[in-house]
Amino acid sequence: MSPDDSDLIRRWERLGVESTKAAGLGSRLIARWGRPHRFYHGLEHLRGALDALERLGGGRLEAVAVFFHDSVWTLPSDPDHGADEARSADLARTWLVGALPAEQIEEVARLVMVTADHLPEAADPPGCRVSDADLAVLAAPWPRYAESVAGLRVEAGLAGPGTAEDWSALRRGQIAELLGRPWLYRVAPPAWETAARANLTRERDLLTIL
Repeated sequence: MSPDDSDLIRRWERLGVESTKAAGLGSRLIARWGRPHRFYHGLEHLRGALDALERLGGGRLEAVAVFFHDSVWTLPSDPDHGADEARSADLARTWLVGALPAEQIEEVARLVMVTADHLPEAADPPGCRVSDADLAVLAAPWPRYAESVAGLRVEAGLAGPGTAEDWSALRRGQIAELLGRPWLYRVAPPAWETAARANLTRERDLLTIL
């Protein structure tokens, strides 16, 4: 655990979910986020999502879900890649035993699964807040947004020489899917939606001229 992660430890401790059966849970969770293969799904993403959730008025279980939502993250080369959200939810179900009541653990797992497709129902405010927080980086100032995209490219294994065409094809498909949605955010301020669509459009246009 790096000294730089102490802020995350403090944030976890404020949630009050440790117990004698789940000692050191926060440290173990944050260590997973700090693994070296995480160039996008890493500590900065976790911090950003937690910050965004606070701005959106998220509650305790929502914050626990954010800590767990990418607790399992594999590279595309991993045979289990694609099931990361389900495995993260299962990790929450296992690690939170003894720290939260069973019904709260299941709610955390449910909220983790909302981040699999980011399509929460409007009648699910906690799910909306967790989904919006996870996607908050889309609306970040351009330098942070571009940095996050660079991390995605490394995780995709397409940051080396001769990969620009493959990355452009992959990313343009992702951007088209996002821009084709009627909304990206459910409960975030309208300015987030405007900024996110501007960032996505700018990135798409830059990819087009490469």
